Amino acid sequence: MFHLFSFLCNLSVKWLNKHLSKLWPFVDQAATAVVKESVEPLLDDYRPPGIKSLKFSKFSLGTVSPKIEGIRIQNIQPGQIIMDIDFRWGGDPSIILAVDAVVASLPIQLKDLQVFTIVRVVFQLSEEIPCISAVVVALLAEPEPKIQYTLKAIGGSLTAVPGLSDMIDDTVNSIVSDMLKWPHRLVVPLGVNVDTSELALKPQGRLTVTVVKATSLKNKELIGKSDPYVILYVRPMFKVKTKVIDDNLNPEWNETFPLIIEDKETQSVIFEVYDEDKLQQDKKLGVAKLAVNSLEPEAPSEITLKLLQSLDSLKIKDSKDRGILHLKVVYHPFTKEEQLEALESEKRAIEERKRLKEAGDHRGSEGKVGKVTNWASSWREALFHLLGDIPSIYRTSISSISIDGTSATSLIIDRNNGELLAGPFLYNESFADALPAVESIAPANHTVCSGSSTLCKLVSWWNSSSEGLSSRDSAILMHQSDWLLWLLHGEYGVSDYNNTLKVGYDPEIDAYPSWLMSQPYAYMLPSVRAPGAPIGSIKEGVRAQFGFSKNCVVCTGTTDSIAAFLAARTTKPGKAVTSLGSTLAIKLVSNGRVDDARFGVYSHRLDDMWLVGGASNTGGAILRQLFTDDQLVALSKEIDPSVPSPLDYYPLPKTGERFPVSDPNMLPRYIVRSSYTTSYLNLVALIFRTYISD
Repeated sequence: MFHLFSFLCNLSVKWLNKHLSKLWPFVDQAATAVVKESVEPLLDDYRPPGIKSLKFSKFSLGTVSPKIEGIRIQNIQPGQIIMDIDFRWGGDPSIILAVDAVVASLPIQLKDLQVFTIVRVVFQLSEEIPCISAVVVALLAEPEPKIQYTLKAIGGSLTAVPGLSDMIDDTVNSIVSDMLKWPHRLVVPLGVNVDTSELALKPQGRLTVTVVKATSLKNKELIGKSDPYVILYVRPMFKVKTKVIDDNLNPEWNETFPLIIEDKETQSVIFEVYDEDKLQQDKKLGVAKLAVNSLEPEAPSEITLKLLQSLDSLKIKDSKDRGILHLKVVYHPFTKEEQLEALESEKRAIEERKRLKEAGDHRGSEGKVGKVTNWASSWREALFHLLGDIPSIYRTSISSISIDGTSATSLIIDRNNGELLAGPFLYNESFADALPAVESIAPANHTVCSGSSTLCKLVSWWNSSSEGLSSRDSAILMHQSDWLLWLLHGEYGVSDYNNTLKVGYDPEIDAYPSWLMSQPYAYMLPSVRAPGAPIGSIKEGVRAQFGFSKNCVVCTGTTDSIAAFLAARTTKPGKAVTSLGSTLAIKLVSNGRVDDARFGVYSHRLDDMWLVGGASNTGGAILRQLFTDDQLVALSKEIDPSVPSPLDYYPLPKTGERFPVSDPNMLPRYIVRSSYTTSYLNLVALIFRTYISD
């Protein structure tokens, strides 16, 4: 065995930087594979809602080597060497992330990377050559690691996936905090059959926290008082939340949570107090941190924490009082048996998290609290931003409000409290797992017999949700526009016959068919009214906030493509309207109804006529990946859809098409655009013209 003496030193590292610079090309080659293999699983574990896959399509550490400012041999234990390295890197890595989001696939380049941190490296020694059997790498929590970079979409715009920058930032921050910041670490074995069990992080104990109450919270509401709740966690992966206390700046929760501690000396509990806002993004009232090393084992303590604006002192802009959080805590060190049980419990929790993600639960670990990791949050913010944009002189004269939304985009809500149970499920998401069950109950080639139909989304959730789930009995299906309108009127379960078409509603008989109403989930279906029918008065809080008239009513909505059709004022049979959004849609006025799921064709009711059409996955989503907004404006002036295109392109944002052929496995067809830029746009227009004429 090795017998080494302990010492503490600050080494001169000029020689090391000099040799590191020379060796860097070889380090790059060796480290690239190791980093990809270690980090890619973390990207998958922490990928946010809205992103289906997050991987490296290209990864190289570049030609610029890091700079080491100093090395401290902090401690030497038998069989280990522990080094803390003051690490600075302003490198030129070549990193491209392949992002497969719900609405689009996009390559993202990570540029201008700068890293400032203290890296802890632990070498596990061995008697066999090369004398090191494993390496542990982690980032010290103090000083706070700083990782800075910029993101650039290759061949398109980041706006093709709303909130993508925030999603990636949140993923990086969560990985660093949850997996790389000491005591968490990466363990890399350097041989075959290496035992790294002693290097792995293990639970040390359980901290039982009772969130008793808060006092003197700062009010964030213009009308009434805040509706506070608390998020608390040691690791971001395992956040827990108290209930919401309505209209109270001195709320009492008295809720108890067990939190696992993996390193009592370095870990802290983070407390984030929020004001729930069903209309907009929840507002942070304050944060606090409790260091676990300040607690004596098995000694119950009553603790008060002052709420701060931020835990980062550089981000604190004022010293205003934000309130006090009152806690009861007790720390219990684990026995060996309890430690093993905690490890198994953690594994089960991680597996359940993965299962929910694979089952299509897009809530994420943070729910509404996260950044723009939730489509519903961004819709809500957009709605109230638009209401605020209405000139105040016109608001009192508005008599009714209606909203159009994307067809088949839906959510599942708990009607008892308005919480999001699942989704949002976007219009082009395919749930092929539910298709056999739907095809077994619906007529052949019915509109619902498509993986992207609302009914397939509902059935998939129903089959994957737990039968004993208490909230299942109070679950209700809502479409995008239904949910946004609900924010304004507060009445659950109201929709229109255009939005409900793809869940199976029959506008010809003005009812849900018997084959659908006999299903066990039929109670989740919304009641149906004609588009534009009054639902109820606008909520008093919304009315007062924006200054609408007391007589202003909220009416049922419709789909976005029908709204575009109505705006074109086309009424004669045989006339058609196309609309370009994230997809390319067509609506044709017809005296007869046409429905055939094989081709993605369906019919909406228009008084005593029908709107026959469909929506292709080609459209604005793929165009914004391939062109900047300025290019689209300029090129749109040059295209002539009457001129045949020389290209054999079928531009899709990812695999799968809905119309004019329903094929979830259809592959995109496009190559480097070169000189055919304008012809490319011509082709997008010609896709519809060709199929319509056929």
